[in-house]
Amino acid sequence: MRRKTVQIAAYAMASAITISTLSGCGTVDIPTATTAEASNEADSQEAQKETEASDETKKEEKSEDSIPEGNQLQGNWVYEVTESQSGGPGGHGGPGGQGGPGDSGNQGEGPGGSGAPGQMQGDGSSKEAHGDSNGAAPSEKPDMDGQGKPDGMKAPDSERGNAPGGMGVPGGQSASGEATATLLWGNGNETSSNVTMFPAELGGYKVTTLGNGAQNITSNNKNDDVYVLIPEGVTTISSRMIYDYNTTKGWSIPSTVTSIDSQAFLSCAGTFYGESDSAAETFAEGDSTRDFVSYTEDNSQEFTVKAGENGYIDPNGTYHLPSGMLDGKHKITFNIVADYQYKIKSLVVDGQEVADAAGQNEYDLQYTFTTDSSSIEVTFEEDPDDSRDPSEFSGTFDYDAPEIESAAVTEDIDLTDETLYEYASVNTGATAKYTNSMGVSTGEYYAANGKLYKMVYSSQETDEPEYYSKAEVINGVYEAEGLVYGKDYDEIRLYNYCENVDSGPAQGLVTLYCTYLYKEIDVDDVTESKIGNDSINTASVFVQEGGDLTLDNFVSVDNTSSKGPSEAGNFFGLGSAIHVDGGDNTTSTKNTFLFGAASLVLNQPNILGRVNSIYSLANGVLTINGGNIFSCCSGGHGPYASCGGQIYINTEGTNIVGEDGSINVDLDTLEATERPGDIATMQRGDDDKMEGVFEEHASDVTAIVTGDESGTALATDTGGGVIVANRVSTKTYGLRCAGVYSIGSNESWVYCYNSTLKSYLDAGLCSASGGYIFADNCDISGVMGLKTRGGSGSGQTEETGIHVSNSRVQVEYDDEEMQKVYDVASPEDWDDSILDKIKDLGATAIDMLNIFLDKANNPSFIEDSLNWWFKDKSKTPGYSGGNKFAVIYVENSSTPITIEASLLKNKNYEDYGDASKLSSDETPADNLIVSVEGAGAADITFTDENSSTKWDKTGAENETCELTGDFFIGAYSNNEGGTPDIGTGANSLKATFVNSEWEGTVLYGDDEKTGSATLIFDKDSSWKVTEDTVVDTIEAEDVNAITADKKVTITFTNSDSIKEGTYGNVTFVKA
Repeated sequence: MRRKTVQIAAYAMASAITISTLSGCGTVDIPTATTAEASNEADSQEAQKETEASDETKKEEKSEDSIPEGNQLQGNWVYEVTESQSGGPGGHGGPGGQGGPGDSGNQGEGPGGSGAPGQMQGDGSSKEAHGDSNGAAPSEKPDMDGQGKPDGMKAPDSERGNAPGGMGVPGGQSASGEATATLLWGNGNETSSNVTMFPAELGGYKVTTLGNGAQNITSNNKNDDVYVLIPEGVTTISSRMIYDYNTTKGWSIPSTVTSIDSQAFLSCAGTFYGESDSAAETFAEGDSTRDFVSYTEDNSQEFTVKAGENGYIDPNGTYHLPSGMLDGKHKITFNIVADYQYKIKSLVVDGQEVADAAGQNEYDLQYTFTTDSSSIEVTFEEDPDDSRDPSEFSGTFDYDAPEIESAAVTEDIDLTDETLYEYASVNTGATAKYTNSMGVSTGEYYAANGKLYKMVYSSQETDEPEYYSKAEVINGVYEAEGLVYGKDYDEIRLYNYCENVDSGPAQGLVTLYCTYLYKEIDVDDVTESKIGNDSINTASVFVQEGGDLTLDNFVSVDNTSSKGPSEAGNFFGLGSAIHVDGGDNTTSTKNTFLFGAASLVLNQPNILGRVNSIYSLANGVLTINGGNIFSCCSGGHGPYASCGGQIYINTEGTNIVGEDGSINVDLDTLEATERPGDIATMQRGDDDKMEGVFEEHASDVTAIVTGDESGTALATDTGGGVIVANRVSTKTYGLRCAGVYSIGSNESWVYCYNSTLKSYLDAGLCSASGGYIFADNCDISGVMGLKTRGGSGSGQTEETGIHVSNSRVQVEYDDEEMQKVYDVASPEDWDDSILDKIKDLGATAIDMLNIFLDKANNPSFIEDSLNWWFKDKSKTPGYSGGNKFAVIYVENSSTPITIEASLLKNKNYEDYGDASKLSSDETPADNLIVSVEGAGAADITFTDENSSTKWDKTGAENETCELTGDFFIGAYSNNEGGTPDIGTGANSLKATFVNSEWEGTVLYGDDEKTGSATLIFDKDSSWKVTEDTVVDTIEAEDVNAITADKKVTITFTNSDSIKEGTYGNVTFVKA
């Protein structure tokens, strides 16, 4: 038996020696009577000695001991505490921690620990300010028992009753020397209503920073008309703070916030509210899609939420409420928790006392915001009859790792290896999602530390942890399976995970206590992998740090399911068929090739994935040469990168990636090669399941097909990454399935060369929050050709947005193809009984492919979508449709778009623009090149778009690049929820023409114009105006290059180059 002293921390931490017991998450076996009787007696005696220690002795404790280490948890939030090294004199020490729990679970009698000494800097000396050593109530409890109520560790009776009080909160420090909290992430509960409020204080520490730049605090609030409130006291909003709050109406940011990272709000709409001349105003003004309204102009109301000592209310702080949320429709739940042996004395809400709350230890206040909203205040008093178990037990216990049985190992195993006896704690939501996701992941083949293994044993218990150390594993699997360490397996991975997941489609208590055993093999033994749907988080190939693997002609049929943190499939690749994890999810990727810590090369692979087919993250590098990739599952993407992952497809032997790792975007040196044609598709098999069908093709061509919603062919996600794809042929069939999706300026880069990219229900290329996409010599098609959405990110980097050159971009809807492969692909296929099933079982229970149904969003069905395209040919079809059919679609974004020597073609107009060929109840299609909707601010540059330039550098096609079609500026957006009305404000367009020819006009969606258009023509550009129009600003070096075949009028507001008058058939009138 090997004894290790293990710290039972006050909060759930990520440390390997931290123990967190949670109701429903299994138990921690603390040694009792027979195994640790002597230890318990010694601990008790030692505890008594500490209880009797003098205050003077306690004053000698170090300041840093009082600062909690690692991730802390209070209520719905995980945070960390940091202390600046300089500052003013320390303030009074905080109250002592709780005494040890008594025999019946009551408060112990030991005195509290001392407060932490503060520090003073300025005259070269250092002075301490000691805290009070009086015992106080226990601090906040983890909200992780699966019921939203705190629960915690219960020590054996023999250990309880005499422990000393814990360390008090640290002594206060003035100026920058104060210990403060960084809010890391929420547990998902913050997305449950249409108001999200971040707390101003956690664990007694002021929250000054939102986010750590690596993981989102919160994502995907799908409620309508959302408001997000940041409290006073917060100073810094970090990168990636929040993600995909598409339906947000407003953001309230106080003047205490002085720093907002350009990438803080990823794919987020809404108006910003704050003080004039504040950081919030500066941030909003940096992007034309962001509106700013001052608190004074809006008549926002101040709202305070505070708790007295000995308990907390979550959220808390002083907020400013935008007037739009005071309509009686915006609600939130405030969670009130008294410390152990305390109860609520009074709860006063907007001046009225809530009698039901008095005397309770915990209380959930359902609150609705109105014009009467002003304050919430709760106080606490002692409750010696508190029947709750203490949620925390500060101290240590001895974990006795077992002696390893000699028969369970071979003679060459080093039994003195301390890692065999280390305690494997239960990791909760307080551990980073990335860490938890990688911990529960495995693969039939596993490469790490320069070795390749095959998995020989997998145990994924869900009731309680099976093992707490590798020593326990070695003995356990020997006794149960006869497996010998060193003979039958060489590598052990042990990970215990338990979390109450409150967001996403799979919510509730998630437990996985994982034991994975592997045997080292030779790479020649790896040819194929088949994973059944009864497995969990099992890749065919899983590569981690130190892995360096090349596989030829590998076949993967992976139907694993994913189980773990919310959004882990999208953000970290949980459940992917091929999974490469470089181990570093914090270092930003740059748009150059990186020789990462984990590498996988797939030559001519055939991959069938479920959640994701191929995934690279955390600076892992994945190379694909040739092969076929298919997935037909909700969320089943093609090659996918996040957190700095990199993927390179068919770049070997080209000049695309330079020797220095740079990616070539020089149009003069890029070599155009033949684009692959239509070589892959999806069809229904004999078992009525969808299957990918691939023709034989060249070894330097990769075919990618995805079939269900949210299945992009090439995608980046939170944290960004690099994808370089050459000679790929892609098809995406589902909702929200672009051919390419790139999110986040200056952190996501996708480069496409010599490729064919087709989306049946989304855009060929989609940039979100300024994610960069470069496409050269590509054939791109979708119901939108190019799409930008969700802001612009920083918008200042050299490579942000979409740059398309020497390509064909066209829009069309292939109704015939969708009817072949989808169960419900027209209004005639829709059955209202589907709604009844959704009401009873949820949208995820619908297993049919349905273009009108979104399983990931709420509501899952929009009745108007039955008419989009099917009755109104000018609108895109399906649940995620409803916007105008246009080659370039800009939605709530100011991300720049550059089009160079490319053909832009509206095939939907060619097919359905003639009203005489449609039925009387059908609306014909528009011939739109550009549509700006959802409070968008399009910024487009057209270069060499003329009748003298052919788009195809290979010479296979002879079409030229002149622009023929209209520019549409949508009606004022009121953010009423759903596509396309996603933002708040007017739409605008800035179009710059360089050596380009345009025939068309500017159209507006308003009866009374609210949008604006700016048109700039260089000396080599021309405009043939087809109808009267209005623009705000127009500049032309040669006014005579603006012509018309009939008399037209252009009404303008501003111009330095054009005067009022008539030039041929065109009359300019100043507004």
